[in-house]
Amino acid sequence: AGEPFTVAREGDVVVLGGRVSTGAESKVRLDLTEGTIVRLGAETEFTVETLTQDAADPFTRIQLLTGQLWVILNGGSLEVETSVAWPLCVAVTSA
Repeated sequence: AGEPFTVAREGDVVVLGGRVSTGAESKVRLDLTEGTIVRLGAETEFTVETLTQDAADPFTRIQLLTGQLWVILNGGSLEVETSVAWPLCVAVTSA
């Protein structure tokens, strides 16, 4: 079952293995260290699978469990793993 979720506050950090979940009436914006922006829609959940500290080529891998995810990729690379086809929305844009 894992650890219970806590309410996030501005400035909180999501670490390797960390999970993020939004409720029915919520959404969230995550700013990654290389400038990439990840937005989650309502009722979305994901886990951070990989975070590299390579400043020249940062890499993040997340596992999207359910919901909607939008990415503005401003540096490095981001990989989204999914295990379900529905309900799911992933959109990636390079800035």
